[in-house]
Amino acid sequence: MATDLDKTQSSSGDQQSDGRLILVVEDNEKNARMIVTMLESAGYKTRLADDGHAGLKLAAEIKPDLILTDLQMPGMDGLEMTRALKQRDDLSSIPVLAVTAHAMEEHRERALAAGCSRFLTKPIRYKALLSEVADALQPTTS
Repeated sequence: MATDLDKTQSSSGDQQSDGRLILVVEDNEKNARMIVTMLESAGYKTRLADDGHAGLKLAAEIKPDLILTDLQMPGMDGLEMTRALKQRDDLSSIPVLAVTAHAMEEHRERALAAGCSRFLTKPIRYKALLSEVADALQPTTS
């Protein structure tokens, strides 16, 4: 279920962000607000969902440029949501950045196996977040 933060929010345009839309899927309101604040300060637009079910539904509605998801959430977790996204033709090309407090290599491997393109551990540092987001948004060349 989406939270009261589930509204498009934007800040001053940043050349790096070009107003790109990022869906943040995070069940912890404090973490969600921190991530949204960091992204918006860099000029990204954000939408927020508080679990994987809401994230999957919102992703289908808004087609974000990037999804940033916590891995451990009640209901549908970030791994299950990512697997479901990657099975849908209309959503499979959206890059997913996993964010978790678990820094073990096995957690990173599970996230990548589920379809996440990048992995970031908490606590989140501003420069690391923006670097990972910018890298994830780079067009892939074949």
